[in-house]
Amino acid sequence: MHSTKSAGANVCATTLLELAQLMERWANNSELERVEKQLDALEAEFERMKKALAAM
Repeated sequence: MHSTKSAGANVCATTLLELAQLMERWANNSELERVEKQLDALEAEFERMKKALAAM
C-alpha cells in the first residue's frame, strides 16, 4: 500500500491516493477483510490512472 500511496501522490491521483491511505490504515489495524473488499476498487482506479497517464 505504501508504494501505491506514494505513486498516487506523485501524479496527483487523488482517488488512488485516498483509497491507498485508507487501505493502509486498515491493514495496520489488522482489518484485512476491509482491505480485501476494496482490492477491486484499487485495481480499477490504478488502471484508470494508467490510461490517463498513457494519454498524456
